[in-house]
Amino acid sequence: MVSGGPMLKALKWITVAAAVAAVLAFVPVGGRTVLERWRAAKNPAAFAESGWSEIRRGAARLLHGAPGRRAHGAGPGRPAAHGPARQKPPVESHTEADRDALDSIVADRAQ
Repeated sequence: MVSGGPMLKALKWITVAAAVAAVLAFVPVGGRTVLERWRAAKNPAAFAESGWSEIRRGAARLLHGAPGRRAHGAGPGRPAAHGPARQKPPVESHTEADRDALDSIVADRAQ
């Protein structure tokens, strides 16, 4: 087996640091990334305080079953935005003439 050596150990730590940086920059938590939260904060103390308050709220939701926002889908009693229980009719409407025109365009392109 190959021993780690200082170069391999450094490469591992650089990879871990890059992965953490990517998560902070690109993975949204509660709708915003950590980097967006940092930019929106007035100062580091405000960032830390808002972060701890979000952690406390999340822990309270997990431990005590307190209601909170759902990240995906609708909760009980709330219709899904894209499901069959849509509240509003679609804004667009397509006529038979629109469909015929589209069919002729597709037929022309297919040849």
